[in-house]
Order: sequence, then structure tokens, then C-alpha cells
Amino acid sequence: MVEPQTAPTVPVKKTFRVFVSDQMMLLPPSLDEWLPQDHLARFVAELVDEVLDLAPILASYTERRGFPPYGPRLMVRLLTYGYTTGVRSSRAIERKCTDDVAFRYLAAGAGPDYRSISRFQARHLDALAGIFTQPLHLAQSSGMVKMGRVALYGTKLEANASKHKAMSYTRLVDKEQHVEAEIAELQAAAASPAWAWAVAREMIDAALAALDRVDVLHANAAVQVMGGLEATEPAHWDRMYAVNQRAVAEAIRAVVPAMRSAGGGSIILTASLLGITGDPDLPMYGATKGALRARCRSVAAHGVDNIRCNTICPGDVDTEMVREFFAHRPDPDAARAEIEARYPLGRLASPADIAGAALFLASDDAAYVTGTDLVVDGGLLARIY
Repeated sequence: MVEPQTAPTVPVKKTFRVFVSDQMMLLPPSLDEWLPQDHLARFVAELVDEVLDLAPILASYTERRGFPPYGPRLMVRLLTYGYTTGVRSSRAIERKCTDDVAFRYLAAGAGPDYRSISRFQARHLDALAGIFTQPLHLAQSSGMVKMGRVALYGTKLEANASKHKAMSYTRLVDKEQHVEAEIAELQAAAASPAWAWAVAREMIDAALAALDRVDVLHANAAVQVMGGLEATEPAHWDRMYAVNQRAVAEAIRAVVPAMRSAGGGSIILTASLLGITGDPDLPMYGATKGALRARCRSVAAHGVDNIRCNTICPGDVDTEMVREFFAHRPDPDAARAEIEARYPLGRLASPADIAGAALFLASDDAAYVTGTDLVVDGGLLARIY
């Protein structure tokens, strides 16, 4: 059998498409060129910008002072697209704003950090629940709602991002119920100890991954819901307990082994003056903060590992949470002036005042301070009348 002869292969000078990795663009790049016209991200952008009612979120911003936060339109764009595509972690969204073209398009090149995203979610959880189902309600209640390339009409939901798909009215109702059930599940999770623990664990894992050790834990998160003892709903109590107590306990439990391996550390818990005194309008909040003082002493009793634990007990601090409290009073300026007049120093604490106390407790200057409360209240407890 004679084997067929094959011609020897000789390399040729092949012409390839031009590729210059360091080529400078003659004109600035346009965000509109980043994605094809039928991409889902374009649909989400138009939905958020032209249809969704963000008034419930915007109404919560009642204070002009402070560093400008990321705009609700930007954040809702990212959260809506993330929810749609299964990206729900605040850290994952932060990474996507760098690595994923669709997220970069929606954020217009901005990159919100995971803390800003997480805080936005927590602050506007109830409002977001309604916003996420607005398109489905519009499709059912309106005869036709047009917005550029998007149309919600009777028995079909049509959009440029999904123009080859149609959804019947029955399927639309089923989808609405499914989405609302998922949102309810997310809301329940956000009020549970498991959710709060997951957030705390995520932060600790990130710190250990970046630094290989943790020398200081400052548990400074808090949720406050106004209401007397009989008026406070169980759901509000669960939410305050989840953030103010359970998350702190789990964070301490997670960080202690790392501190032990490093030869010690400082744990600082932000309690409150209401954990020492009482307020009839905040009984459950005061209870969670009082419990932090007891937890501090329990942790400090294990000082053989050179792990110190102390609390900071502030009075009123000029933060967003306190400003929102004043904003809901009939006369916000008068309410603020009344509170400030109660303090011998004549003002509310600034965040820097509390940060200074935390830095002291974290430093070697407090190496022999453990199991105690550092009251930072501008002299409020020093006066009787």
C-alpha cells in the first residue's frame, strides 16, 4: 500500500487584523458604544431613568449637609440589574463595576464601594421592595405605558432588550407573585440574625484576606426604630436585635481566633448612653445597647489571650440617623436646639469625637484598659437638671 504524499507545509507571512494594545483613542469613548442595542442593561437603564418612581427613596434625604452620596438612580440601576442577573452581594457588584461592561455602562464609569451599596440597600429596603415590582404593577393596571423602546401593554411585556419574548397576562401575574415572594424572603432575611451575621462575616473575611490579621474590631453598626414598649412591633425588635446584638456577637466570635494567633487585640463596641439610662421612646434600642455593655464584660473576662474589650457610650451624635430624627419633628431646627441645650458643652457630638475615643481604646495607650465603658456625652450625665 502506497501512502499518499503530502506537500510540506511552509510558513507564510500571514496578514492579521491590526491589534495595538497601547493605541490611544483619537476621540473620547462613548458609553453608548459599549453594549449592543438589545442588551438587557440598556433596558434596565431606561426602565430606571424613565419609568420607576424613586420618590420613596428621594424623600428620605432631608439633610443637605454631609458628603454627597451616590445618587439613587445609579444605585437602583445597579441593584435592579444585579437582582435580574443573580448578582446580589454588595462586594460582587463592586467588582462587577470594574470587571463587567454592563455594570460599568449602568454606573457610567463610577464605582460605588461595597459599603455604600450595602448601606443603600439596608436604608431603603422597604422602598426597594416596592420599586422592584413597579413594572409588573404597571403592566397590569395600565392599558399601555410607553417609554421609548419599552412598552408594557395588556397581555404582553415588550422591550428592545427582550423583543423576541412575550409574556401573557396569566404568566405576568404569576411572575409578579414570584418576584414579590422573593422580595418578601429577602426582607425577612435582612431582618434576621442570619443576614446580619453574613454581613459581619463578609467584612471580617475580607479584612483577613487583605491583611492576614485583625488587631482591632470596632462594632459600630446600629439600627434604631422609634416606638414605645407597647408600640414596638416584633419585626422591629427582631431587626434591632439582629444588627445591634447578634451580628456583634458573631463578629466577636469570628475575630477572636485571629486575635489570639496575633498575640492579642482590641475589641470596641459602640453602645449608647441609652444603655445606661432610659428613653421611653426607644426601649428596645436601649435594651440592645445595654446588653452590649454586659457582653463587653464577658469578653473582657477572657483577657488571658491579651484581648481587650471596651464600650463607647455616646450621647447624641451628629450623624445621618440623628438628623433624620430631627427631620421628622414639626420644627426640626427647634428640636435640635432643644436637645443641644441639654448638653453642658452646648452641642451634639461629632463623628470625630467618637472616632477619637475609638482610636484611644485601639491604641497601646489603653493597653491596661478593658471591661469598661467610655462615656462620650458632652457632660450630659453630669447634670441633674
